[in-house]
Amino acid sequence: MSSYYAESLPVLLDAQRALITQLVQEGGGETLIERLLAPRQKSGREIAAEALTGRMRSEAAGLRQSAQNAAEGTSIADTLIAAGESISESLSAMRSIAAGYPSMTAQERATAQTEYEAALSDIKNIVKSTSYNGMALLDGAQWSKDERTEDGKIKIRLGGWDKEISLTDLQSFAGALPQWADIASDAATSATTLGSSLETMRVRDLSWQALEQSFKSNAEALERQAGILADSAARSVLGAKDDPLARLLYTLLTDQGKLVDSLS
Repeated sequence: MSSYYAESLPVLLDAQRALITQLVQEGGGETLIERLLAPRQKSGREIAAEALTGRMRSEAAGLRQSAQNAAEGTSIADTLIAAGESISESLSAMRSIAAGYPSMTAQERATAQTEYEAALSDIKNIVKSTSYNGMALLDGAQWSKDERTEDGKIKIRLGGWDKEISLTDLQSFAGALPQWADIASDAATSATTLGSSLETMRVRDLSWQALEQSFKSNAEALERQAGILADSAARSVLGAKDDPLARLLYTLLTDQGKLVDSLS
């Protein structure tokens, strides 16, 4: 044992024995263990503080769940954005084919037909297959089969209110796009129609991007609120350690306290 501890230990033991004696005397002659294990009467202030702390922790947990829900909303918006971008790419390719159709040779038109019909098929497949956790997002024919989307909306719970995602049915949109026969009969009109459809998708993309940013902001705000509540609750708990008796009991229940108890 170092000289420092050899000199300090007797002083520490004497001080802790004095504290133990005081506790026993205040306890009406109870043993140290009885005194330590005896239930301590809580003041109304302490009870209120504990209730407030529990409520803050509960509310913080609820806010974090809402933040997770908002993150789910962000993921749904991301799925819609990705689908919209893919549809726009196909529409752009189709419009380019329609615009160039008049100057194509017979062989070029045969190749263009294959590319055009493939792009049109891709759009229809995207509309039908785009989903999130089993929820169809772009095919209105599937919404009534799922109670989560039967009214054409997805509700995201954020705290005490719901944020709605209004779904867009693109099934009729895809079905109204010009077919190859339309290109062959009137390429100019078909190119104009495809240009209008492309603009419609760009507007949709902007709307979904705004939705994504909104959910991200909601998630960040909810996380901040949860952090503030959790921090306040933690401070309330730590504040209780400023109580002299609480600090004393904590000291006596550490290894040093057990050492004193075994030697006394």
